[in-house]
Amino acid sequence: MRTMCFVLGEVTFAWSGNRTQSSERKHCMDSESLNKRGYIEGIRGVYAGYIIELEQGEQLIIGSSGSEANLVIRSDNVSSMHCVITCNGIAGSYIVTDFSKEGTYLSDGTRLSYGNPAIVPANTIIYIGDIENAFKVR
Repeated sequence: MRTMCFVLGEVTFAWSGNRTQSSERKHCMDSESLNKRGYIEGIRGVYAGYIIELEQGEQLIIGSSGSEANLVIRSDNVSSMHCVITCNGIAGSYIVTDFSKEGTYLSDGTRLSYGNPAIVPANTIIYIGDIENAFKVR
């Protein structure tokens, strides 16, 4: 796998593997592929409109530090390693672990407990620090 890093404004991307920004790609995958992959869609904040594809078991680390996170959000409300989202595409869910001071929240208002992995079903919205940065896991 190749590692890619680039900067878009104040947003830094750094990850391994295939990622897409195009919503068209999701319509071209067969059902077997969809069962093994997960998608995280930015719906609010600097990543609004971006779709990140995760393989089964792959982790997305969100934070404000490029040395600790592979999805970087520069914000006072985002910790250096804010949270980790692990794809469990076979089960149709994600494992989200909060490592932040400001909190990681679900769409129902639940604040995740620091350091305790939570199983989150697909189509849940996750807020990073506050409502300004939101992602939908699908």
